[in-house]
Amino acid sequence: LSSQLNNTLVNYDCSSHSCGPNVAVVQDRRRLMMFAIRDVKLGEELNISYIEFDRSTEVRRETLMQEYNFFCTCPRCGADPGDDDPFLRQYVCPNEDCDGKGIKIPFKHNSSDQPIYLCNLCGKSQILAILAEEQTNPTTPNTRPS
Repeated sequence: LSSQLNNTLVNYDCSSHSCGPNVAVVQDRRRLMMFAIRDVKLGEELNISYIEFDRSTEVRRETLMQEYNFFCTCPRCGADPGDDDPFLRQYVCPNEDCDGKGIKIPFKHNSSDQPIYLCNLCGKSQILAILAEEQTNPTTPNTRPS
């Protein structure tokens, strides 16, 4: 399933929180779309982050308690890697305009076997353009990872 779910569009109703989510949400005017940002194992719960990604564990937990009334015990909060946070390095958009809220979504593009990473915030129009092109041109092979 991990290879099937990687970058596959999933219906979005509600999801559990994790400070190190395995999916990201992209919103256009009429719909919410959920994309896997890493391989998801069979039976693994899909998680989104309710808050900004680049905050310290203490700030994330405080925000979640104040705004959502729970104390986060996700793996990322339990590990608390401090300044060397592998989740931030690998998945969070480095663009300062995203303010720690953007997450990089891997896509395969027609011209390369290597994935390109598009932010769900500052690269949103690019993501939607790629999806629109695939939907309007059915002869184009599916270029997302399989």
